[in-house]
Amino acid sequence: MLEQLKDSIEVLRKKIQYNKGLIYQNENEINEILNETVSGNRTEKLKEKFDYIKEMLAENNDTLKLRQNIIKYLETYDDDSNKFISLEELNRTTKSKAESISDFIELELEDYFKLTVDGVIEFNKYHPYYNDEKFLNDLLKYHTQNENYEVCSMIVKHKKLVARNI
Repeated sequence: MLEQLKDSIEVLRKKIQYNKGLIYQNENEINEILNETVSGNRTEKLKEKFDYIKEMLAENNDTLKLRQNIIKYLETYDDDSNKFISLEELNRTTKSKAESISDFIELELEDYFKLTVDGVIEFNKYHPYYNDEKFLNDLLKYHTQNENYEVCSMIVKHKKLVARNI
């Protein structure tokens, strides 16, 4: 059973690498789409690409967590824990991979802001600026100026949660 768990760690690593390749491929396609004239069709294409990337990021996040749990299990219950990555090193690696995954799409904050207010990117926990105070302030200002008070209320509630976690 331990050998199968060790093999699973490697399979999960390869799955993450495969998903990263798909994300890179979609990044190139997004860059091509961004060169097109602004239109409803372009917006729909971007939304599809970003939705797919969000799915891949969510899957990679879950895969990293599963891999981390398997390694933690092996460290806890296998006497020869020197064979495995230490949990502390794994946490650093996981954090580094998560940060690099979010850097695949090299758009500026302003690009994400425009895509968010246009509805191309949903503002949820997968949004790259979900907990960014400046982004939240800009988003709140935009929706206040456009009298979208329901959205403003949601942003204010989220800002309070972000402030508590800091």
